[in-house]
Amino acid sequence: MKFYQIFSLAIIATFYIAYFLKALVLTLKGIKVNQMGFGDKSGKTKIIEQVLKSVTFFIVPIQLGSAFLLLPLQTESPNYLQNIGMAISICGTICFIAAMLTMGKSWRAGIAAGESTNFIKHGIYRISRNPAFLGFDLFYVGILLILPGIIHAIAICFVVTMFHLQILEEEKSLIEKFGDEYRKYKSETKRYFLFF
Repeated sequence: MKFYQIFSLAIIATFYIAYFLKALVLTLKGIKVNQMGFGDKSGKTKIIEQVLKSVTFFIVPIQLGSAFLLLPLQTESPNYLQNIGMAISICGTICFIAAMLTMGKSWRAGIAAGESTNFIKHGIYRISRNPAFLGFDLFYVGILLILPGIIHAIAICFVVTMFHLQILEEEKSLIEKFGDEYRKYKSETKRYFLFF
């Protein structure tokens, strides 16, 4: 097995273990973490969340298939792209973990309709309104650069699009929940990072 395959498996494991450990810790505290497609939400929001939930589960076997070079139309990336991909996937993982830690007990997967959560705007949330989604995007794109392939690329484009649609739904929910405080934060902090 080549170094880039080993690295990919290690960073994939790190990312998902961090996600599930945080979910487990909160669940043990009696907090319902998985809000994807549940609760009193509009039909559009529920559909987006259910599709996003499904596609994020299907992306894992695609990533693993890419790591083991099992997928059709799989190619090997040049060394410089593998190095860039490794750096991007590390940044994404760090960004995602920092977002989860900063959110503390308020972290949820999906819109927590009707639940009382804190409005977090400190830490990594000072530079991005959506650092967890940014982390996911960077992680996925980084892995794609290391392990390119048509199926992998299509899946990543789809999931990144679904994340963006989820962000738009969450923004509506946060305006309803926090009003002018969120509007002010939204005007001062970029959706993703720096210029976006």
